[in-house]
Amino acid sequence: MKCAYLLLGLGLLFVFACQPAGKKPQAEALNDGKQQAGGDFLLVPGQRIGPLYAAHSLENDLVQTFGVQNVKRQEIYLGEGATAPGFVIFGDTRNAVEVYYDTSFVKDRPALLRITEEGTDWKSPEGITIGTTLEELVRINGKPVTFWGFGWDYGGAVSNWNGGKIDAGLMLVLNDTRKSTPESLLGEKEILSTANGVDLKRIKVVRINVRL
Repeated sequence: MKCAYLLLGLGLLFVFACQPAGKKPQAEALNDGKQQAGGDFLLVPGQRIGPLYAAHSLENDLVQTFGVQNVKRQEIYLGEGATAPGFVIFGDTRNAVEVYYDTSFVKDRPALLRITEEGTDWKSPEGITIGTTLEELVRINGKPVTFWGFGWDYGGAVSNWNGGKIDAGLMLVLNDTRKSTPESLLGEKEILSTANGVDLKRIKVVRINVRL
């Protein structure tokens, strides 16, 4: 069962219909990237992350899009103590994005794009970003939100939008910012945003995984 949770956390479920792939991956591509701090930071699940489009998002496309100075190799944490080689875009800045490729899951685009930094400029078309409260998510979604209980590796991951407006390709992880989380909200179980003990204002987005 934990394998299923891992897939949820990494955003590897559901491969989108085939689109033209990017060029053959290579570590050193042309330094012609245009994206800099203050550029395009819109997250559109299934389509693009800033100027990086799903149809052209292989390794060398990262460099051609963001510039060689903004793309570095880095170990990416995958859960349960496991790591794998990947990349980070805009490392050591509030707009850092971790990127992981695994062709056994996704052939022609990243298996994982992850954002975790507070104050990031990255946001969805609805304005969802790091620090967005559960209260705001429920309002935007128009329906209650279901998430996994806190206190374990995949705790806080949104598991169901319950037919609401938020795109399932935007995979969010929440955290309870209170000093003490009620026992009823801990552990490997799904929790509805209307449940007792849920503080809509103090539970916030701490991780964004985007599926292209």
